[in-house]
Amino acid sequence: MSYRRKKPIRALSLLLAIMMTIELIAGVFRPVLAEAAEAEPKSTYADEGKLYFRLPQTLIQVTASGASAGWNEAAELTDPDNDGTYTAEVTGLQAGEEYAYAIAVNGVQQSGSPLTASADDQGILRLSYTPVFKVTGSFDASGGADQYPLALESGTYQYETEMLPAGEYTYAFIASSEGTGDIRFSDPGNPPADGPDSKITVEAAASEQPPAEPAAKAGLSGPAPDPLVDQPGGASKWVIAGSFQGWNNSSEETRMKHLTGDFYQYSAVLDAGHHEFKIVKSGTWDGFSNNGNNFAFDLDAPAKVNIYVNEKLGEARINLPNVQGLPQYAPKLTEAEWPRLVGNIQKLFGENEWAPGEAKQMFVDTRFDGSVYELQRPVPAGKYEMKVVLGDRRMESRITGTKTATIFF
Repeated sequence: MSYRRKKPIRALSLLLAIMMTIELIAGVFRPVLAEAAEAEPKSTYADEGKLYFRLPQTLIQVTASGASAGWNEAAELTDPDNDGTYTAEVTGLQAGEEYAYAIAVNGVQQSGSPLTASADDQGILRLSYTPVFKVTGSFDASGGADQYPLALESGTYQYETEMLPAGEYTYAFIASSEGTGDIRFSDPGNPPADGPDSKITVEAAASEQPPAEPAAKAGLSGPAPDPLVDQPGGASKWVIAGSFQGWNNSSEETRMKHLTGDFYQYSAVLDAGHHEFKIVKSGTWDGFSNNGNNFAFDLDAPAKVNIYVNEKLGEARINLPNVQGLPQYAPKLTEAEWPRLVGNIQKLFGENEWAPGEAKQMFVDTRFDGSVYELQRPVPAGKYEMKVVLGDRRMESRITGTKTATIFF
């Protein structure tokens, strides 16, 4: 006997990353690269006092084990349509015969009585399982008695908690379905070191962690840090460890954001006064320094401080002048001229389509010399049209080139 899947190919994750590079040659920008690369599904993580549970479909395995004399093998059920129903067909059985079987999710088998189903007149047993995935754990007031349904988005089941006190929490996922009851299993993206449930630690939210030297609070017209969004990937974790954050070389609060490729940036508003720091790899003191000494600078008033690292080039920069051992980064373009992404893809970022005035997806000057600008963003599968625009005004006069790039995912 044998079994076959409903469809031979399992759908790939819909989460992709778009990476674009433009190069400035003789004063004219031209696209160098526009490609899509599959991004790894993000596992459960903690951030700013919340837990973000993630269960990618690609990490879910459903099997059915026969419990009858005529069928005592295991069959894998898949969800090729991504509709939440897992199916399989077991062939070579006795037509009209009833067979017993048990469902298992990620190796954890259902408890209680087995399920039963009959083979059709061709001797094919058609199995179907439609679970509701939930999460439970010590993060809620019930201490794990309550269950919270996960919502399927872009190939990953997800749930976000409210703000939580700092501490360690245990949790598990549950596959619930009529007939099988609840099947409780650990997080495949965060397997437990001991015990049946996964564990995760929530650090105190930034609002609950006043730095050793408080950052300046900008007024309505005062300085503000650059709005940076951490992008998928990044080979390293770079941290700014300094006098303004307690010399914590593994701080998440001052970890540099990965913007694209091997490029990282940190942005903050610091108070007036004397400041010292190093740029280090998280948990170590390896990285960039002033020949082993600290970088140092003085501020006469609260100011925005931007620090940049291009790991591939092995170079770092700061936006301030006269910092010994750390060159100043002086952009070649003004903010009004800066390249940004425009097109129907803008709707993914909460912007109107083809609206340069609303475009906030800015390219990054990764070589610090205005020659190459890069952009990376995670996007769902689809077809997008886009152009690179220099500035936020009249699109017709600021398009890089004459053609619209169309990218299929």
